[in-house]
Amino acid sequence: MFSEQSPEIQEMLVGGFVVFMMLSVGIDLTVDKVRAVFRSPRVLGMALVINYLVVPAIFVGLIALTGLDGMWATGLLFVAVAPGGPVAGVMVQNAKGHLALAVSLLVLMNLLNTVLTPLGIWLLGALPNSDGGMTAILGMVQTIIWYQILPLASAMALRHFWPTQAKHFQPTIEKAAKILLLVASAVILAGEISRLNTLPLALILVVHLAAGASILISWLVTPGSQEDKIAIALTTPYRSISVVLLLLSSWVHNVDAMLAAMAYSAAMLWMCIACSFWIRNKLRVEGFRILRDGS
Repeated sequence: MFSEQSPEIQEMLVGGFVVFMMLSVGIDLTVDKVRAVFRSPRVLGMALVINYLVVPAIFVGLIALTGLDGMWATGLLFVAVAPGGPVAGVMVQNAKGHLALAVSLLVLMNLLNTVLTPLGIWLLGALPNSDGGMTAILGMVQTIIWYQILPLASAMALRHFWPTQAKHFQPTIEKAAKILLLVASAVILAGEISRLNTLPLALILVVHLAAGASILISWLVTPGSQEDKIAIALTTPYRSISVVLLLLSSWVHNVDAMLAAMAYSAAMLWMCIACSFWIRNKLRVEGFRILRDGS
């Protein structure tokens, strides 16, 4: 059980994963990639509205509708206000979307999360113990700065000033991030593996409906080209689960909340992979049709 494991060990493993994940993201970034998002201000504005207002509203509505409560709901509320999962770029690239837009948007949201994620947690009343109030929120801001923003900025600086060395270290950093993810996940699940078959039905329903609704709404309301729509539709359901787990392990210390976040991670992963390949296949079929009709 969670109480039998060391919270310090869990926090160290999750924190290490977040640091290496952000190093991996930052070391692959260039200034041009970061600027790309600002070249489409209408798309940028809509993407931020969807991620910071619409998606949290979807989660709150579904949680209320299904009657999900307790730490299960707490974990999902943390997920709702933490956009910017870095793996989304892979899905966008596979679906032939606007990759530069997606990557730069993810970086921007991770920077905004420094303030907006703790603020969102406070506004939604997601902290199980509100006695800490703004002290806890400021502590979360500090946690994000130390574990996410500083590693990201350091890696971007390395890429900018020493590109050759950055490319040399990149594979090692990516491998370390993956290893730490596997180890941290194993530690979290080790004492609770038997409970995975007893996750509340309401939780399973909420995570799948939230991910699906995020994809659909983003596609429908995003202005711009088809590539822009693909980029926003496949980045929106991706939440920064690494940061969510870090904040939960540091400030909540409850395995139900962490399992809820991981349940959403699994749902968003398989649904985004399915959508990515479906879009790619649809574009390929349309391309063949255009070539055939043109000939």
